Amino acid sequence: AGESKFKIKKYSLAIQSYKNYLTTPGAYGSTYYNLANYNIGYCYFKQENYNEASVWFRKYIDKQDETEQVYLYDALVRLGDSYFVQRKYNQAEAAYKIAVEIKPDENDYAIFQQGFTLGILRKYKEKILALQPLAERKSSLFADDALFETGKAYIQLNETDSAISTYEKVIDQFPNSNYLKKSYLQSGLMFFNKGDNEKAEEKFKFLIENFKGSEEYKEALVALKNVYLDKNNVNAYIAYAKDNKIDISSNEQDSLLY
Repeated sequence: AGESKFKIKKYSLAIQSYKNYLTTPGAYGSTYYNLANYNIGYCYFKQENYNEASVWFRKYIDKQDETEQVYLYDALVRLGDSYFVQRKYNQAEAAYKIAVEIKPDENDYAIFQQGFTLGILRKYKEKILALQPLAERKSSLFADDALFETGKAYIQLNETDSAISTYEKVIDQFPNSNYLKKSYLQSGLMFFNKGDNEKAEEKFKFLIENFKGSEEYKEALVALKNVYLDKNNVNAYIAYAKDNKIDISSNEQDSLLY
């Protein structure tokens, strides 16, 4: 009965049905008993009642045995998600970590979430280590996400060269990635920070010439201007802007030149 209510998204009715089953004489010894805990957790999760969801997923995980391994990974991931939404990041990371350990493959989401959560906890070295297997799994839908997040961790650790090489991997290996523009921008900013104006200029110009109107385009324009100011060559910036139909007001030209 609970399952039929779940399928038609009547989650409150499904919860009641599962809870009724748990108190039925003889239910405790049944193979379905602990599964009801899991199903109740899922109903609460679907209702976005993450506190209750975490309670019931926890019950399922604590009681599960080897015969129920099929749902254990999913229960751990959803427990992690429930904690994550509640900003209980230490508990979330612990749940994702166990999920990764019990399922060595097809665990991409759990790996990414564990790494991302470690970043929130400011454990940047641990984040890089956690994401490494996923960053190397090029066929994964999360591989470019893992690389981009790894780059961010290297920035936090002030490891500029490692950050650059990570962003370059996104650019080289995932030309269709949603992180492509951000990787060009971050790579350019890192080159600029370490004083390599030529490479920084190359990255910013690529963004300006290929992604007009994007947020990264606007940031690249400001960054490119700073490169030319650093090189003491404002006229070259004004000429470049003119060639690429970038609008620079006469006031801005005057402030740059004088």
